[in-house]
Amino acid sequence: MDPDLITRSKIWFDDGSVVIQAEQTQFRVHRSMLSRHSSVFRDMFSVPQPPGDQEPVIEGCSIVHVSESSLDWKNLLTLMYDNLRAYRSDDPMPISLIAVMLRLGKKYDMEHFLKEAVARLQYEFPRNLSDWDSICDQPFLKIAPSGDLVLLDITILAREARIQSILPLAYFLFCRGEEQMKQVFLIYDTEYGTKAIAPPDLQKILVLGREGMLRGIMDNTYGWLADDKCIPHTSCKRPTLCAAARLKLLLKVCIPIPDVEIALDQWNKAEHATDLCDTCAKQAEIRYRIGRQEFWSELPSYFDLDNWEHLTDSPT
Repeated sequence: MDPDLITRSKIWFDDGSVVIQAEQTQFRVHRSMLSRHSSVFRDMFSVPQPPGDQEPVIEGCSIVHVSESSLDWKNLLTLMYDNLRAYRSDDPMPISLIAVMLRLGKKYDMEHFLKEAVARLQYEFPRNLSDWDSICDQPFLKIAPSGDLVLLDITILAREARIQSILPLAYFLFCRGEEQMKQVFLIYDTEYGTKAIAPPDLQKILVLGREGMLRGIMDNTYGWLADDKCIPHTSCKRPTLCAAARLKLLLKVCIPIPDVEIALDQWNKAEHATDLCDTCAKQAEIRYRIGRQEFWSELPSYFDLDNWEHLTDSPT
């Protein structure tokens, strides 16, 4: 490589003891810092060099060549050295940075970064419905919101890193948007500054999963709308009116087709029990809550995944 093409990063410590070179960019950092965070570097630095081995040096520091991009290493070293000055623990992080923490954390056994990345993803995409209910009105507290297709980047990253527990909800949230679904077969701009297209197997999973959810909405969350044994209730004092109100809501939900987005909406009497008497409204609410939980329980199956309890997160 032409030395004239090599650039020196702003991450350059005069008292640094090793130079990391990623692509054509060099970073002068400390062996002790790398060893503290990474068992891979710790083991590397503990191996004595053979006598007479002429490894390349710069300003007395050995050069370690890495295969990742210079941007990835800039981001990782910024986190390593600046820590809370760069990002507080409660600050949302861009998915591109979380991806760096996952990929480099796994490759170089940087446990802290790996755990932090996984924890942020698990928070945004929980496996329990009660946890989702607590954050659904305030999404993206741990991951910085960005483009419409960030969910596609997240699902691809989770599949790559084997973080299975976040996939059902991430798939669901992606499939809610019709415009997003139209993009799944097209080349798109990723959050990493590159262009990509969803793998064919992921395209199939999303399309079939959306179809499955459309059926699941009417089998579970809104199944009571098609059940004349539910509404009108046997104790209803105005069965004709409540039956008509149920059918009116059924048409509203089903025509032209159900909206995937309503599958996990929380119960709202004004919206879901319009024109029903109190007795029928209470019965509808009971069935709705049960059906909503059943939809959540079945959510992984729509995307050909195991049950929630069998979905593992094993990025290491």
